[in-house]
Amino acid sequence: MKFARFADESGKITKDYVKPKLFEPDSKNILSVFNVSNFDDLKKCKFGYSSVAKPKKRKLYGWAELEEADFKNTDLRVDQDDNPQGHANVTGWSARQQERKNQAQLLAMAANKA
Repeated sequence: MKFARFADESGKITKDYVKPKLFEPDSKNILSVFNVSNFDDLKKCKFGYSSVAKPKKRKLYGWAELEEADFKNTDLRVDQDDNPQGHANVTGWSARQQERKNQAQLLAMAANKA
């Protein structure tokens, strides 16, 4: 399965590069992603705007995509809850801040290779 992390803040993604900050979990050690396996780019854009950016009254700056295996390779789990539809939480983050940053760096590297 393919999952997208949508960027609704500037500075986390550029036209050609995903920054590790995009993949850092929130204060509860959870990262929100969406299953976009069956979406074309236009549908991803519309979905990211309507499901992520618009509810927060923010702009959609783009998104990064990863395969489920990319998360597993960094000892993380993708738990799809479909609330809202297609939503999943990435869990299993290290308790240590530096290790979480390393996990985010590995995810950004994988996204930048895609």
